[in-house]
Amino acid sequence: LNLRSIRIGPTMVLLAVALVAVLLCAQCKAQVDGVRLTNSSLGKHAGIVEVLHNGTWGTICHVGWSSSDARVVCRMLGYSTSRCAVRGAPDAFGVGSGPVWFSNLYCSYYHQTLNDCTHSGFGTNNTCDHSQDAAVICQDDSVVPVPNITSAESISTRSVSLNWTISRIPPLIRAISFRIYYRAAGSYTRSTTYRTTVSQNSSLEYSYTISSRITRNTTYAIYMRAEGEYTWCSYNDLLGENSDSVQVTTLAVAPLSNIPMRLVSPDPSLLSFAGRFEVYHDGQWGSVCDDYFGQDEADIACFGLNYTDGALCYATSGFSQGSGPILLDNLDCSGKDRLDDCTHLGWGEGNCRRYDEVGVVCRSNANDTVPALPLPANFTANDITTSSITLAWEPFTSGIRLQLQIRYNTESSYPFTRTVQSGSSTYKLYNLQFGSNYSIQIRTYLSLRSSFRGNCYSSLYGDYTEPIHVETIEEAPTAAPDNFHVSILNSTALEASWRLPQRTKLNGIVRGFKVFVRKVGEPKENAIDVEESVRAYIIGRLEPNSAYTISMLVYTIADGPRSVRLTVVTPAIGTFVTISQFGINGDNLEVVRKTRYSRGVNVLCASSVQNSTVGWQFSNGNRVGHSNINLREASYPNGTAVLQIGSATQPPRYLQECDGGVYTCVVVSPSGARHERNFTLLFGYSVPAPSAPYLVSKGPTWAQVGWDKGCDAGYQVNSYRLVMSQTPRFYYYYTVATTTETVYTVKNLLPNMQYRFKLYGLSDYSGGSSSNSPYITITTLPAGPSPPRNVTVTVTSSPQVLLTWNPPASPTGVVFLYAAYASTDLLEEYYSGVDLPAGTASKLFHVNEGNSGTMEVNVTAQTYKFQMSTLSYVGGELVEGDLSLVGPESIVFVPMPGLPEVSNLAIDSVTNTSIKLSWNYPLHLEEAILAFKVTYSGEVEWTSPSGLFVHFTDSNELTTTSTSVTISPLVPSTNYFIKVSVVTVEGQGGQAMESSETSSESGDKLAYFQLRIQSIKSCLHWPDEEKLSQLKAYAASTLQSLCNCGVTADHISQGEFSCRGGLAEEIVYRARVSGTETRSGSDLVALLDQWVKSEHASVEVDQFRHHVDSGCDTVLDNIHAPDCPLTDTPTTQPDTPTTPPSDTPTLPSDTPTTAPSPDTPTTLPPDDTTSPPPPPPSTSPPGAVTPGSQVGMSSAAVGGLTFGAFAIGLVLALAIGAALVAAYLILKKKKSNQPLPKGFSELENAPSNRSSVALEEKN
Repeated sequence: LNLRSIRIGPTMVLLAVALVAVLLCAQCKAQVDGVRLTNSSLGKHAGIVEVLHNGTWGTICHVGWSSSDARVVCRMLGYSTSRCAVRGAPDAFGVGSGPVWFSNLYCSYYHQTLNDCTHSGFGTNNTCDHSQDAAVICQDDSVVPVPNITSAESISTRSVSLNWTISRIPPLIRAISFRIYYRAAGSYTRSTTYRTTVSQNSSLEYSYTISSRITRNTTYAIYMRAEGEYTWCSYNDLLGENSDSVQVTTLAVAPLSNIPMRLVSPDPSLLSFAGRFEVYHDGQWGSVCDDYFGQDEADIACFGLNYTDGALCYATSGFSQGSGPILLDNLDCSGKDRLDDCTHLGWGEGNCRRYDEVGVVCRSNANDTVPALPLPANFTANDITTSSITLAWEPFTSGIRLQLQIRYNTESSYPFTRTVQSGSSTYKLYNLQFGSNYSIQIRTYLSLRSSFRGNCYSSLYGDYTEPIHVETIEEAPTAAPDNFHVSILNSTALEASWRLPQRTKLNGIVRGFKVFVRKVGEPKENAIDVEESVRAYIIGRLEPNSAYTISMLVYTIADGPRSVRLTVVTPAIGTFVTISQFGINGDNLEVVRKTRYSRGVNVLCASSVQNSTVGWQFSNGNRVGHSNINLREASYPNGTAVLQIGSATQPPRYLQECDGGVYTCVVVSPSGARHERNFTLLFGYSVPAPSAPYLVSKGPTWAQVGWDKGCDAGYQVNSYRLVMSQTPRFYYYYTVATTTETVYTVKNLLPNMQYRFKLYGLSDYSGGSSSNSPYITITTLPAGPSPPRNVTVTVTSSPQVLLTWNPPASPTGVVFLYAAYASTDLLEEYYSGVDLPAGTASKLFHVNEGNSGTMEVNVTAQTYKFQMSTLSYVGGELVEGDLSLVGPESIVFVPMPGLPEVSNLAIDSVTNTSIKLSWNYPLHLEEAILAFKVTYSGEVEWTSPSGLFVHFTDSNELTTTSTSVTISPLVPSTNYFIKVSVVTVEGQGGQAMESSETSSESGDKLAYFQLRIQSIKSCLHWPDEEKLSQLKAYAASTLQSLCNCGVTADHISQGEFSCRGGLAEEIVYRARVSGTETRSGSDLVALLDQWVKSEHASVEVDQFRHHVDSGCDTVLDNIHAPDCPLTDTPTTQPDTPTTPPSDTPTLPSDTPTTAPSPDTPTTLPPDDTTSPPPPPPSTSPPGAVTPGSQVGMSSAAVGGLTFGAFAIGLVLALAIGAALVAAYLILKKKKSNQPLPKGFSELENAPSNRSSVALEEKN
């Protein structure tokens, strides 16, 4: 619509008024003059709806007839609302008479009369006859008769029988539901429903037995009410009133069964009330199957054995298997008190197996004496260190699986508990506070859940022993302060700064620090004592132009080791140099962002000392010189240098990606004093994508991918994320590695399969991640030969070793060579020769040399692992297969020649997590022994919760001066190979070897987890051992608080980081957790997942709280599983209601914004929330409508409505005309260049005020 072309005058205004009046008149329609209900046997509140029009009564077609339409009719008749809208029910109300006036009636909740509604029009119906007349039942005072409870009695300990009557069946009712309510004293009201279809000829007497949640010897108050259902209604059924309440008490004691029964307990002296449930029939005892077996059946068993309180729980496979027949199957005792009355398949019938036999744990009677659980004897503490206490006691055995619970605490801490098996005799408490007094107790308890499974969740506890009091010791620190640094303040003062070492290396309470200062060339050293709370100290009164050595230590009850000595030269007086001016045009900014459309920049760097030498260096260390006119420095005699990047003059040179980087201004004064300052130029608004990766080498199950660093545009890319996708669709990419290197070997690939690889650069800027690089497609080689079998290594004459092997099971072609590799890296598992670390010794053996060969290692007194591979020609190409697995036979210690070996190495005892061994001194000892070195290794195999097979080597070593040692913690059900050797001043001697398998535990013991942490600090401050140690301890303490099952930091291992730094700091922490005595690793990870999902979980590192993202899946298959995806902020839809502000901070999450609940009340405008007016009071003035009367409307009322509609139309027309006139005047003024109001002018001429913003980062 072109408003400028419209000419508005009086004619236009009159036309608008006429148009609105015509539209309003189009809505005028013929009126309903009255309404009534006819043909009802229920009363005047129900019947066929008839309306009066033009003096004639007629009906309404039921097409479109709804509850809203019925509600308006009932309101017109004086009722509050309708009970139900009936569509065509001639059987109930017969048929109407007269014309069927209209159909498709539509009324809303707010309409008061039918004249407010719309319909098809009077006389337009051509589809309905009187069998389809609309009818209605309005809400009146009609009710279903009140039930009369005639009797209520208890027929068993767990059921109540009721009988009642009603006086009549209301007409047109198709069914009656009796809602029965019952409540015991001190409990809440329960209900059940008995429903029956009825007719006018139905019986008026009813009965029902309540058996749900009824308990013995309990008094119940019972009442009910009836609810009728009309035949044609689907809502607003006829409700009755509550009956009188009756009371009944259930039987106190169940009658004894005639069938003999018993519980076969694994330890009758301790658990006479628990065991396998057996019954006696036809001269023999037999067990019961768990099919259909539940709490009712368990109670029957206990009642029959005189346990009046019934069963505590029941269990399957929790007790030993029986030897007799399985006599009962599908046992069902619902509502019964005796086994005789229960149903089953028949004696000896069924399909049960032994592991389906059921057991029962009964509740002990109040007067029964429960045997006390045994107490551990001779409970003592020994081997006390700064952070651990080893506890010992005499073990005992029992026919059931008892457990021990250790409780310990200091005077100022809450008690902690640890759980161990009763068969154990020692336990070591870790992570204790040095110099603290601990109170320690132990007790025995029986966990029904772990012992008998099923639904037995309770535990039986014994008494604690008397506490023993043990104080952990304090020692001197074992490490110097971290990050020790010395800065020059001026010619006579220096500042030393530091941080505390790791807590595990403090070994005591910090009393203070000592700073040692000595002038070079002088023997005297000054020691300065610094308070324990200080982390920086200014050393003053020094001599100018002098060299000083400075070191420091931290002390507890004794001094720790000294830090490295730093040598610092104080500058001469008046020669200390600083940078006085810096930045683009001296703006002092150290970080600036530019785009590809920016011309060159000039960066100023000026010294505070005249005649200083000033120069610039690029981030790679190269000096910026005059060779390139577009990247140069200009030196001036007054100690000022200008760095020019690009060119702003003609011809211009715009900035490029490789111009981004860190530039360092170096200032050297005439006296030699030096000062540096960095300028960072960021090119673009995001980290640039790396170059495409390329193939280095590949095999059947691995591919080595490399890439070039290239230009990082100044974003200082510190690592790369390599992602991979697999044919045929290449749909989903997942992360294979995050690394700082530029080459990576991807393992566990499939032979002869296509893969695509892409790269992301990771930086501390711009959200942390770049866009992806172009991809490369790599096809792995066909399946290579399997490795040689049974690789065995023995030391012949140091440093030579003999290797023997058997041919591969699958040579896959013609075998050409065997390759042998020797490596001292025992922890890492390698898959191919290219994957081995640098410096690995290797040798090739020709096939015709047989199945053995010798090779020489580089260094003696080292432990080597040997792996072999097969090289075969496959399809004309020489393919090397995977390396053989590492086993105890392929690990050997190559000793220094002539050194002795220990004798009589033996395994003394074995538990599920420890092995104790001992040995004797060498028989022929010629040198002093410094220590014994013990190394152990075990191959661990397990299956993750998702079915992934995981294999790794659990190995370590320790040194001791004793001839016995206990190795702990170990992995249950794992065979360990243990070697012990002598260490002398000459080196390490030969090894004596033994092997033993740790005892087993039920369930999987290992699992992996991840936590995505949203840090408030840069990722650059995270990846060090101290952070890993803190997270490990925090994860362990969190799990312990969740399960109270003995989780310590020793249960968590293989921790690692994945850092996504930038404006949104995201750190993915991953680790492996091993199970405790009562919880498997999967159980612990599931608890951790619930903690993350159900709370605002957080971790504490460096005394800061960091949020754990609840949208990240915690459960992992393995440590190399795909990363949790980055946080995506959900887009807010325009119509989504705004959540009101809250004092609770909003935490970031991957979970999309939840839509408002339908139950949430919505605030409406006042007009929409106004309720309909209440019905008039009973004392109505003359002429008021009363319920059930015929309603009519006078012609005066109709005329009033017509006049009102015309008045409203006239007002609307005048308003529209005024608005059009105003718009015309505004446009006319603007066209004639007249000044517009200030608001219009400013909006029209507002400039596009955009400028580049410099990004500044404080050091």
